[in-house]
Amino acid sequence: MIRAGLTVIGFGLLSLALAGAAPPGPDAPKVSTEAQKKYKAALSRGRKLEKAKDYKGAVGAFQAALAAIPEDPWALSELGWAAYLVKDLKLAEQSTRRAVAVNGQPRQKAASLYNLGLIEEALGHKPAAVKALVDSLRIRPTVAARGELSKVDPGAAAAIDPFAPRTMEGPFKSLADYCKTLQDPSGPDRECDWEHPEWDAAKAKIALQPPYQAALVFGTSYNNEPDTSDDESLALRLKSGWYVAPDVGMRNHGGRCEYTFEVKGLRFENGKRWLVLEVGQSSECWRNFETIHSKWTSTWMTIVAIGPSGAPSATPRLTIQDHLKAEEEDQLDPGEKVQIDVNLHVKFGDGIIEVSGKADKENAHEVIGTHPLTFP
Repeated sequence: MIRAGLTVIGFGLLSLALAGAAPPGPDAPKVSTEAQKKYKAALSRGRKLEKAKDYKGAVGAFQAALAAIPEDPWALSELGWAAYLVKDLKLAEQSTRRAVAVNGQPRQKAASLYNLGLIEEALGHKPAAVKALVDSLRIRPTVAARGELSKVDPGAAAAIDPFAPRTMEGPFKSLADYCKTLQDPSGPDRECDWEHPEWDAAKAKIALQPPYQAALVFGTSYNNEPDTSDDESLALRLKSGWYVAPDVGMRNHGGRCEYTFEVKGLRFENGKRWLVLEVGQSSECWRNFETIHSKWTSTWMTIVAIGPSGAPSATPRLTIQDHLKAEEEDQLDPGEKVQIDVNLHVKFGDGIIEVSGKADKENAHEVIGTHPLTFP
């Protein structure tokens, strides 16, 4: 089976539920029933032998599967992994590269690329290993691939990390100057309410560390969309002017709901080198203005720091809580359920954050794990 490192580091990228070949393309030659039977039997035998740690026997079985259906991407990738385990790195590289070349299924291709990264690393081919791991992460970000890339090339891992910091917009002499950049002559004006901020560090009596002189959170919205949401932006004033990180949170409004947006905290971490902002939104929504339908709370985190460029940079916002609770299940729409989607904990280390907890399946592989943060 394609394990994408399961035997080595205990985390599988892909689970193959079928023993048959991947769906053929429109121009693929027809495979006889007899060949399919031989292929399935050989593939099954190879997986059993690999599980029993008879890697040499597994290599032979997967080669038999390829004799039945040549150029099959599943068997090629299985053969490459078994060859890696038996330390036949030449065969492992050849088979896995071919699996990547002929594979059209993203999840399997990402797994094969991850395997290729391990193989190239074992061969001492660092640039090739980095490329394979980066290509794997671009198709399907996973904890295993990100961890391996961090080990091989921390800089490359930081650059492709989903929380890689981006330079904040600025400097601006005033926030009024920033707001002018949001006007679009060809579209609707965007309201930028910096004069009435949602939160002001000075009023909240938050002691800022140099070089930060002021901090505000304020909203922007399109004036022809009153029933959607406002983007919340973080503005920081340094000696050189104002810098803005947009989309650190959002504030919904309209409909049969009451919304509350709040800044939960602004603090320093990582030896007071990182400024950490937490904001949140809560809502209560009614059906027929009488029965409470649901309560929803969300919390987002943004991390700011100043790197070698001298300008502040900010991470994309990290959802650390997304909690939906329906108070009367019989009032829910069909198929709707009470659920907690995200409940994460962030631990700060020297130049890294470690994210643990529970996230929905679509985001867990991007979020859970260690993230090195390199500020430009």
